[in-house]
Amino acid sequence: MKVGDSIKIKEGIIDPDTGMELDGFIGRIKEYLASNLVNIEWDSVSLQNLPTTYIRSAIDGGCDYLTYNIEPKDLEICVARDTPADVIKAVRKLGEKWDRVEIFGDKAELIEEIQEGVGFWDYLEAEIDFPFMATYEDEYQKYEDRDKVKVLKIDNFDDHYGLLMKCRIGRRQYIFPLCELTANDGESEQTKAAVDLYGEYFWNR
Repeated sequence: MKVGDSIKIKEGIIDPDTGMELDGFIGRIKEYLASNLVNIEWDSVSLQNLPTTYIRSAIDGGCDYLTYNIEPKDLEICVARDTPADVIKAVRKLGEKWDRVEIFGDKAELIEEIQEGVGFWDYLEAEIDFPFMATYEDEYQKYEDRDKVKVLKIDNFDDHYGLLMKCRIGRRQYIFPLCELTANDGESEQTKAAVDLYGEYFWNR
């Protein structure tokens, strides 16, 4: 076996730190280490199938979950099932996902599902009880009664401001970005949670 060869981990091999069964995982030999270990780089399919617990354990331990050190006797040559370009794409996608996890914590999975599914517009229309009362975070204090904004519906989308809401203060109508609105106390917990989730997502994109 030489650097660049595609290899498969033999049956019955288990990662000692996490208990993950490694048999069948495929990668490429990246380098031979002085400690009689081989450093392998997972292929794109293996990267997509790495358990969350394994990745989290590696991150918490300051280790690289993209590669693995193993004894040569636990490996066997196999046919490659992807290309190095596929690995680069998979690494980029995983990196984006785990960046979101670091930012959004336990909300990351929900945000990812919304983005890949219906999108925030449809999600919020289903979750928010319209109309609802909100406070507009107006740093210039341009508007009176900023804490008495009646949010009527989602009106439009702007590349810079995100979702725009049709609102009313008294008899006057306004368009405010949802990211600058906070649902007032007294509104349903579901509405408040949805508005807060969107705000957290928008300001940490």
